[in-house]
Amino acid sequence: AGGWQGRARHMAIQGESRRRTLAEASRSAASGAISGAAVSAVLQPLDVLRTRLQTDATSGTHQSISSTAHSIWREGGGVRNLWRGSSATVVRVGMGGAIHFFSLQLMREASGASEPPGGPPGGRGGPSPGGGTSAAWL
Repeated sequence: AGGWQGRARHMAIQGESRRRTLAEASRSAASGAISGAAVSAVLQPLDVLRTRLQTDATSGTHQSISSTAHSIWREGGGVRNLWRGSSATVVRVGMGGAIHFFSLQLMREASGASEPPGGPPGGRGGPSPGGGTSAAWL
């Protein structure tokens, strides 16, 4: 049962392991993309306000947050103006999240780490030292 059959069996096991690793990394990438895009879409109005306040500050006109929001509203389009230009940001942040979590999962698999120190966040090992952040998984 040695020879070429043993090597073929070993290669089949390695292939299955790679497929499983890529499947887990792909699930992590999808989760990162969805969560990144969702957070970006929800927080876009705050980003628009922040950008407008920074622009006003550099030009020498200082306005309050409420007056800046009101001026954005008056520009036409109402509340929709707070999401103007958000599609590019949502795609960029979503893709960044996908790349981050895909890479993170591959590094975890390559290092042999399956769980963070202390066990999974909120799992059988109690709270993780990193508070459940992705950095704790490395």
